Amino acid sequence: MKKLLAAILLISVIAAIAVVPVSAQEPAWIFECPKLVIPVEINGDGQGWDDAGMFIANNDNPIFQQYGIWQGNADMPIPSSDLSVEYRLKWDETYFYILEKRFDKNHVVFSDIHDAPENAWPWMHSGTLFFLNYDANFADPTRDGCYEVFWVNNGETLVMTGRHFNKTQMFADDPEMEGILIAGSRDGDTYITEVAVPWATMRTVSGFPAPSEGLKLRMTPVASAFNAKTDDIADRFQGHIWNQLNFYTDPEVAGPDDPISNGGMILTAATYTPPAADEPAADDGTGAGGGDPAEVPAPAPAPAPVPAPQTGDAMIFTFAALLLAGLAGAVLVKSRVRI
Repeated sequence: MKKLLAAILLISVIAAIAVVPVSAQEPAWIFECPKLVIPVEINGDGQGWDDAGMFIANNDNPIFQQYGIWQGNADMPIPSSDLSVEYRLKWDETYFYILEKRFDKNHVVFSDIHDAPENAWPWMHSGTLFFLNYDANFADPTRDGCYEVFWVNNGETLVMTGRHFNKTQMFADDPEMEGILIAGSRDGDTYITEVAVPWATMRTVSGFPAPSEGLKLRMTPVASAFNAKTDDIADRFQGHIWNQLNFYTDPEVAGPDDPISNGGMILTAATYTPPAADEPAADDGTGAGGGDPAEVPAPAPAPAPVPAPQTGDAMIFTFAALLLAGLAGAVLVKSRVRI
């Protein structure tokens, strides 16, 4: 009988395992994107991002070394001394916010970028591709949930494009980009770009859900870059100088154009605590502040609490407690008398 029960139990466990759906393995790197605390004015100055999560994409980053690739000329990786990109990300109910600070000694933007948006794809310049893909469980994402924003920043002018659903459906105009805010600036070899992408646009175009704590996405930035400066657009690939830093495109999982190879991102609660406001200067009697701070009298002791009048159930419990105490006392007295 015991053997029969054990066999039935084993079969039940196997059957239960068989009906559990098998999902793809979670990415090894899951970036925690905190909720906004500091409002951001998208003006390209790079200020107001202390509350954002941050990571640096370059050739020395151990995450990139293990899970990223150079796509283009992998035999000539660009050293971090020439290319290093800092990203800061945060969110609120309206926007997904991106700050990019790109240090790039070989930054290239061709002259036709301003007049020909179709030539503004970032892989033709020193541009950025930022991949986003909705995935409720980090499992088997498809391009049906993709929304990818691309930009090229020459320090004075920004051109922004993108694509969704699959890599052939590109766009450069509304409604696919409705409401996106972007601004940039330049400080020497550092190019600063601020972007705010409306969740409403991503929901309309690519089926993203409303943002909330715990929402899971696939994500990776991709920096298109060059090993040397060139003004010859025909030489960008033939000269073997073009490369592309795919920060998290795990080659052990899938190819660089498959979202399932991208890293993970999860929206979290705010993690930043604003610093306490400065104490106001003590009034020195002139109304202008300053001087020695006045002595603050010690607070008066708090009055003893006054017991609230007992009514209803409270009175019943009190009466019962008194009655039990009386009975206990009577028993004790009686015991003593017997002794």
